[in-house]
Amino acid sequence: MLNDDHHHMKKYAKKSTIKQPSLFQAYMSLDGSKPKLALLGASPIGFVKAVKAFAPFLKAMRRVRENQPHICITELVASDPLLNHLQQQSAVDFVREHGIEKISDRLLGPAGGAIYMSDWRELNALFFCLGATWIGLGSLTGNGLSYYDWSGVVPKLTKGYEDKIVIDTVTSVRSIDDGKAFEVSSGSQSWVAKNLVLALPGAARVAFAEAVGIKENASPATNVPLHVFHIKGKRRDYYKPGCSLMLGMKEKVPMFFVLPSTKGQIDVLYATIPDPVLEDYYESYEVIEEKHWEPVVQLRSGKFQKLQPKSNVFMIGDHNIGGLEESFLTGLFAANKIIAASRNG
Repeated sequence: MLNDDHHHMKKYAKKSTIKQPSLFQAYMSLDGSKPKLALLGASPIGFVKAVKAFAPFLKAMRRVRENQPHICITELVASDPLLNHLQQQSAVDFVREHGIEKISDRLLGPAGGAIYMSDWRELNALFFCLGATWIGLGSLTGNGLSYYDWSGVVPKLTKGYEDKIVIDTVTSVRSIDDGKAFEVSSGSQSWVAKNLVLALPGAARVAFAEAVGIKENASPATNVPLHVFHIKGKRRDYYKPGCSLMLGMKEKVPMFFVLPSTKGQIDVLYATIPDPVLEDYYESYEVIEEKHWEPVVQLRSGKFQKLQPKSNVFMIGDHNIGGLEESFLTGLFAANKIIAASRNG
């Protein structure tokens, strides 16, 4: 799902006709009780206070995203007084400071924390604001939150370069010519390049980076897994068939989204384990599709990873802030730096 702040990704993805999940139709249970309408926890005063609390953050993030294609986000966050403060502040302290305890505890926190598959109270204020304004506040304010079709993205991005792309398994990488170039091998063939761009998950990124003399320079990251299931079946009445659900991170399946399709209504389940007991939620069901990420996102409570640890080495992906737009922007940053360096000789 994307919203109005995802300017770069929306250029390549096609907006789906599927209606986005809405908190107006969502049910929530954070204490094991029968799920209730999520909006019961959102008083008009609490909503106004939340909008006011998040407004400066949204303005700062839009400014950062405008500069991300040319400046590393690590530098942008460190140099922005508000974002730097939020990175050091806990979500609980942010909520208390702005007097938005009830709406955060009953609505924005669970909705936003679900983005990172984490209890919102364990997040720093920066990640809390990102999650709460994307799903929680975004769904209530009509910030353009919609499903998008990604099937045409790769063909669009690679058009004209298809014959220059090699898909293989890299087995080693080493620095040559005093670090001015790199040799990458797959076992059967090798390539030499002036620039090395690592688009890898955490552990693999660290291993390949160390192979060319780069050490982690960021705060330790927490790896968060995610297991997604597309389910067609008869949900038990207790779990509100036909409605989206947020059950809190104490549940093995903390979130359900309803996804209308040509095959009939499908539930999208977000689980914290790879084999949840689906019989607990359904009288009968069929697993249409499933996908497992370990991890799906890395959470850093402090200092971000530098995206350009050396002049010719780049880290791209959601190493710092999870999300498609942020990942896409790291790729733009690397591309612009490489193009600028080649033009300058």
